[in-house]
Amino acid sequence: MDYALRAYEHATYIDNYGLRKYRRFDTRIAIPYHTPPHLIEALVAGLRKIIQEHPHTRKSKQLVYMEDIRESILQILISVYFRTSSRDKELQCRHEVLSEMIKLVETLGIRLAFPSQTLHMASFPEKENPQPIKHIPLSPEEASKSQS
Repeated sequence: MDYALRAYEHATYIDNYGLRKYRRFDTRIAIPYHTPPHLIEALVAGLRKIIQEHPHTRKSKQLVYMEDIRESILQILISVYFRTSSRDKELQCRHEVLSEMIKLVETLGIRLAFPSQTLHMASFPEKENPQPIKHIPLSPEEASKSQS
């Protein structure tokens, strides 16, 4: 629960998220597999420092960890609470923190990853000079023309 105030009435409660003190922000950064471990550690430490130094973050509840190894990326989880009850101020804080994070990534020389797949083609030594496949008819009309 994001520290929402609750009103109890007739044995039911209502979460009033508009009155909460903190707003949680979760995001993830994807970096390529070939990123060296020392740069991953520097990135995680730098991200934590950015969160600690921002004036509107909750210092006691932050998570910054390499969370997962995916098909084509290393994924870093970032979870932070901003001390604000306004959506506008929350977005401003997100902008400030994300901008600093992008600067850090650039300073460390790490590239952000994007979804990709690698296709490995097998080579066959017995087929050094592959011949093109002859045309295969796609329709019955083409088939009848090629037979004549």
